[in-house]
Amino acid sequence: MAPPRAPAVLPLAASRALIVALVALVAGLLASAAPATAKVRVPALSWSDCGDGLQCATASVPLDYDKPYGKRIGLAVARRPATDPAHRLGSLFVNNGGPGNSVIDFMRGDVTEVLSDKVQARFDIIGMDPRGVGESSPVRCFGSAAEQEQFFGGRVPFPIGADETRDFTAGSIDIGRRCAQRNGALLAHLSTANVARDIDLLRRAVGDDQLTYAGYSYGGLLGITYANLFPGKVRAMLLDGLPDPAAYSAKGAIAHREPVTIRIDSATATERALGFFLDRCQAAGPDACAFAAADTRARFDELLRRIGETPVTVDSPDGAFTATPAFVLDNVRGGLQFPPVWPDMAFLVQATFDATEAARPAVRAVAAGEPYDNARDAFLAIACAETVNPSDPNAWTQIAARAQARNPHFGADWAWQSQPCATWPARDDDRYRGPYTRRTANPVLFVNATLDAASNYEQAVATAKRLPGSRLLTLDGSAHPASFVPSACLTERITSYLVARKLPAAGAVCRSDQQPFEG
Repeated sequence: MAPPRAPAVLPLAASRALIVALVALVAGLLASAAPATAKVRVPALSWSDCGDGLQCATASVPLDYDKPYGKRIGLAVARRPATDPAHRLGSLFVNNGGPGNSVIDFMRGDVTEVLSDKVQARFDIIGMDPRGVGESSPVRCFGSAAEQEQFFGGRVPFPIGADETRDFTAGSIDIGRRCAQRNGALLAHLSTANVARDIDLLRRAVGDDQLTYAGYSYGGLLGITYANLFPGKVRAMLLDGLPDPAAYSAKGAIAHREPVTIRIDSATATERALGFFLDRCQAAGPDACAFAAADTRARFDELLRRIGETPVTVDSPDGAFTATPAFVLDNVRGGLQFPPVWPDMAFLVQATFDATEAARPAVRAVAAGEPYDNARDAFLAIACAETVNPSDPNAWTQIAARAQARNPHFGADWAWQSQPCATWPARDDDRYRGPYTRRTANPVLFVNATLDAASNYEQAVATAKRLPGSRLLTLDGSAHPASFVPSACLTERITSYLVARKLPAAGAVCRSDQQPFEG
């Protein structure tokens, strides 16, 4: 046998040319292999009045874009017609976050408060419950609302101690099993990328050559995914308070070591917002903030210590609740996102403090016939199907301990949310994992508050820098998303961008019209 021939060595220039050619070839092959919508049948939308000034339709789309002529699912779509149809520019698609939030509910409620009258005059506002959510072929992991409430009602927001950790981990495994039993093939096709493909079909269905879009929180992640899948189809795109997409979709060793709820580092953002809430409360005094004290931060920690020793029952306008550290922190985490409710939240925190001398149990019962809300089911079904996480649920004990050391109030709360992903039974092979650096046909506008309670401002700065031509508009203050608090400055610049595609000046900063505990 002849000895193996030594490989030929190409001249340096030729080697570089070959590498460039190979990279281009591979990129082309990957692009052609990725599911697209260009050849998929565009759904016909038959609009009919459905109350609250909306018109509704059901869009039929492929369950699997790799099999465009296979099984189809129905998506619930709502339209709020432009109030000045003579000067209508097209359609504005919206998504209010999650994953798991119903966009149809948003269309029936808050959307008219978030978007300016000028925007509503020039665009049909369109919202679609993402696949698996709300009214769009929803994921349901339980047989009834009562069964769902029995599961979640007995599940602590996050575990403290060995007994709670054991039960919580068993529940994390159990909910994946329940979801697999009830949802079949649907679980493997719920990725954000597939929702972006659905939006592209709807864009074509309403006759728009390019997409105009406003996405808030997770809706921003959906928007930036669309922008990188369909960069030539972006007319105007507002992305407000999105998580770091590179961290969300990370792969490799870090993704197997740290779960998605740690990688996006929302705990740091929430910790900062809590400090701001407590400081503003202290400065406002007891007449404006019920929980105010000479040292409000120390008083909050004293409250957590007391209810850690003895949980208490608190009467509130919405009914009695049992206050434990996990319950209080998890509910404060949500309230921190919307400063206009901070006075009410301070009142409930004070009521909890007042109740720390008496403890009695309280259990919420679900009324017969209560509708099934699948937001929690869908949150897990989407996030776990498209993100990489550690595969051992027992790893979360140390993960949460590390997170709590960095952020002593919210580290564990954010960490434990993703534990069901360790054993989740489905993976969407068509998920998008980056990069998030494609130049879009028109610039994208990012918005973020400096003290956003869920999305780090520093990550927003970095994300905007990665997307060529984009711009960041800053709200100096706390809100998640920024657009959801009153700010004439913010509204004016967002309106100018969406209507006329005019970007705000580089480095532009706005403030809320009403500061916490004022007015």
